[in-house]
Amino acid sequence: MKDYVVKLRFWLRAYDSTEISAATDAEAFHLAKAAACHMMYWHGHPEEIDLEERHEGLISYVDTMGVARSELVEGMVFDGDRPLYPEARRLIQKLAALDPNVDAEQTQELLRTLIAEARSVPTDGAALLSDPPIHSRPWSVDQTYEYRGRPEGFRVDVVDEAVIVHMLDPRLDLRNHSPTGFSWGYSGSGPAQLALAILSHALHCDERAEELYQDFKDAVVARFDQNQPWRLTTDDVLAWVLKHPSVTRLAVDT
Repeated sequence: MKDYVVKLRFWLRAYDSTEISAATDAEAFHLAKAAACHMMYWHGHPEEIDLEERHEGLISYVDTMGVARSELVEGMVFDGDRPLYPEARRLIQKLAALDPNVDAEQTQELLRTLIAEARSVPTDGAALLSDPPIHSRPWSVDQTYEYRGRPEGFRVDVVDEAVIVHMLDPRLDLRNHSPTGFSWGYSGSGPAQLALAILSHALHCDERAEELYQDFKDAVVARFDQNQPWRLTTDDVLAWVLKHPSVTRLAVDT
């Protein structure tokens, strides 16, 4: 008889939370995703770990025991690994088992069956019950935008995920600091207009933009080099917003 060691790895569900402040449900939805990205880089213990259920198990290795320990196998799957998403697992297994040489008529029928099944697989998508995001072009809560500033004429463009370029709306309807256009590299009227325009677009919340734009001007826009192009993304803007004391009270990262 020989002795063996079996090393198993698996997933546990863990939970953590933070607090954010938002003017509207739409803004909260947008900020929550940015906060979640930030939380994924936290260290230390989460608030709660569900020790009752193990999921997605995999045998890391099986080794012989004793003085001359040797590895027999690694990365071995087994029945009873309790997948987190069993419906998706079954669908993938069906796809993997398909015969690529079936005729066109059978392919169409199989495709219709698989599409119907795929549409019934549960997802983690959440829908807002009230105050949904307003999808006016060129803005969507589900996209990342890039703001590009060029020193020639102090032009600022917005580039969406389809690489479609739009001119950034200066939002003179909110505050008319600089009717002659944007500027950056100092704390003045042109940079103030740019800070307001970027925040109102990135947050899609005029109230929050008006609250934060002067601080954003001093912390970000005033530090751009007037003679160099610059780029920001909505993720960059949200990362700054999440650090502002009026918006969020994030737990200390330990």
